Amino acid sequence: MYNNKPMSQINADDAAHTFTIQSQPDETNPIFVSVPLLGVADNAPSNVTINGNAYPTPNIIKFQFHTGPAGHVYVWHCYVPCGNDRESPYGFSGPMATTGFMAGTMTVTNY
Repeated sequence: MYNNKPMSQINADDAAHTFTIQSQPDETNPIFVSVPLLGVADNAPSNVTINGNAYPTPNIIKFQFHTGPAGHVYVWHCYVPCGNDRESPYGFSGPMATTGFMAGTMTVTNY
């Protein structure tokens, strides 16, 4: 679902980010889920204020998938390079390399 409307795919050039979940290489319950995320339009109105700063209304993207049992830890990462393009690894530095910002882990709590 994309802003409460069914959507099954997007044009690959329209992905602003990805939410990609993957298991460790030796995982007994392997998983690989990659959800392309549409960005907020550049001309979107700033309808949300957080700590005095105006932001455009965010997109709400919902999806479902099956995981391994509770307690499993998976890695998530964005694979659309939006970091510093002038330094190696060319788009995957800065925010892209910051755990908790564009990468991290998630733990299955209910199965």
